[in-house]
Amino acid sequence: SHQTSNLPASFHWGLDQGVIGHVANTGNFINIADIKDEALYDPKLHDNYLNTGIEVQSILCMPIFKGGDVHGVVAVINKKSNHGTFTQKDEDVLSAICSHISVAVGDDKQSFNEVIEQCEKSMRTTGSPEFTSAASQRMATLFVPALEGIRTVLGAEATTLMLLDQETQELFSEVIDGPLPHHRT
Repeated sequence: SHQTSNLPASFHWGLDQGVIGHVANTGNFINIADIKDEALYDPKLHDNYLNTGIEVQSILCMPIFKGGDVHGVVAVINKKSNHGTFTQKDEDVLSAICSHISVAVGDDKQSFNEVIEQCEKSMRTTGSPEFTSAASQRMATLFVPALEGIRTVLGAEATTLMLLDQETQELFSEVIDGPLPHHRT
């Protein structure tokens, strides 16, 4: 898989942890204006996101589907405008991007109908992944600029693409964009 240079050295996120784990478990996106008002708030996870000093206030998190199952999530942290609240338009933009990512991580042998179904599922829903070298290359050319674009378009502080490790059933950071520390794995 493609690794960006700013990944935390051994970062994994449990499926039972916070908003991101909830989205991975349910397949439903979440848009939260104030994380501290939510039952899923966990100070250990949200008061110092990825040990960066970023305090999560608002979060928009959407699933990435592959073969009908959740295989990752995109988390967008801290809307900079609109009083820190992500809008319905932000949800629509991120949903469209997530459906494109779903196609990029999908099997090269998928039929057109399977790709369309995958995109529709991503739009409907309010690990070490097994990637080919072609998929890894698509990730390098798609995901890094996509996360940068998401952060810019949605006016967020940081974005993270996390994928599901099928063996451990934990999410791991695949790509991070924003003021996060640079690490190599």
